[in-house]
Amino acid sequence: MGTDAATIVEVCLALHVRRAARRISRRFDEALAPFGLDVSQFNILCVIAALEGAALTTVADVLDIAPSTLSRTLKPLKAQNMVQVFGGRGRGGLTLSLTLHGADVFNTAVGAWKSAQGYIASVLGEAQVGRSLEILEKLEHISSPETSHQPME
Repeated sequence: MGTDAATIVEVCLALHVRRAARRISRRFDEALAPFGLDVSQFNILCVIAALEGAALTTVADVLDIAPSTLSRTLKPLKAQNMVQVFGGRGRGGLTLSLTLHGADVFNTAVGAWKSAQGYIASVLGEAQVGRSLEILEKLEHISSPETSHQPME
């Protein structure tokens, strides 16, 4: 192998992004735990609140997860009476809405989210927050090698 493992560990973007994502997620999970949520559930509630009445497939697209994964992740939120699922056949026909309880939990948890977000912003430094979001947005456009061979600007 042309590049040794130690060098790959030092420079691998996937390794560093995934490790940072896990650490950031843990910070948000700790902040949101008193509300019975983890960051994935909070993000789902947030997208549903932002796109009230959106199709399950639309919410899954915004979160960049498979509809089947979203369906599984919704189960505890439905069991806790935070999310309502309406509609007909198939995932495409299902629409999602927050219950009054779900909206209350979400709105109450926003303060904890702001605290975690503020902590991470302070670690980055305010000047780097916007730049970090720009970089992440560019990275979100990466697709499979078969569909995209164009470098990012």
